[in-house]
Amino acid sequence: MNHTRLIKILLLSILCLGLPVFVYFENWLNALILFGIIVLSTLPTLFARRFELALPTEFDIATLLFIIAAIALGELAGFYERFWWWDMLLHLTSGLLLGMLGLSLIWVLNYNVRIELELSPGFMCLFAFTFALSAGAIWEIFEYTMDHIFQLNMQKDGLNDTMSDLTIDAIGALAVALWANAHLTKGKHTPLPNWIERFLALNRKAIIRRKLK
Repeated sequence: MNHTRLIKILLLSILCLGLPVFVYFENWLNALILFGIIVLSTLPTLFARRFELALPTEFDIATLLFIIAAIALGELAGFYERFWWWDMLLHLTSGLLLGMLGLSLIWVLNYNVRIELELSPGFMCLFAFTFALSAGAIWEIFEYTMDHIFQLNMQKDGLNDTMSDLTIDAIGALAVALWANAHLTKGKHTPLPNWIERFLALNRKAIIRRKLK
């Protein structure tokens, strides 16, 4: 077992051990939030299996850490109030991560011989951008729902918080799209992040139409 998989198992084990503690003390809201974190952490893997893809363990860990930072530390530990930059950092990070995930997915689908797609580099970059921004919008809907059902304060300043979060998401996603355009455009290749290299290597059998030049 490699060290990255061990880290993932350790993080999930800590979360699972915390769940019965909240239940024992009848802290139902925190128990629900922790259960939500555990469920959300499994979504990337389920999504990858649905499309017969393999995700690097590093991405699973990054996703899990992000969820913990956003919900466990941000909401339960009050990091949003203690550190003014916490929310901005998380949304910028999510824009980057989701943009890279969107780019990787469309990359594999575009170069899969079983799927009739022939997308231009520009459209692939646009997909990465819109994929990340759409996920950010879904998160804002989640915050709105939690605030109204459980009387939380995830949106803080309401509309101002929502729009600033989406703007920061867009900045992170745009950075990935511009980098991807430079990489995919002929003569402007840039190094790929290690986890994307591993993603492409793990899904090499799916990428069998042709190679980028």
